[in-house]
Amino acid sequence: MDHEERIVFEYFRKNLSVGEILAVKELKLIHRINDPLRVIDSLIKKNILEKGAGCINLSSSIKELLKKRKER
Repeated sequence: MDHEERIVFEYFRKNLSVGEILAVKELKLIHRINDPLRVIDSLIKKNILEKGAGCINLSSSIKELLKKRKER
């Protein structure tokens, strides 16, 4: 995972599910990601994020992994 992917991953780890428009705006303005859609698409291809109806979510498999780590 490159630097921008890690920032986007952490954003969705904290927020879990965010509307696509809001996510792009926040990632650009607050987190200074130059091309958030490119990074989001990359993480979707890696099964880290999932795209829903107008929203982007942390993938179910990643949520499960994080839940198991938290239970330890």
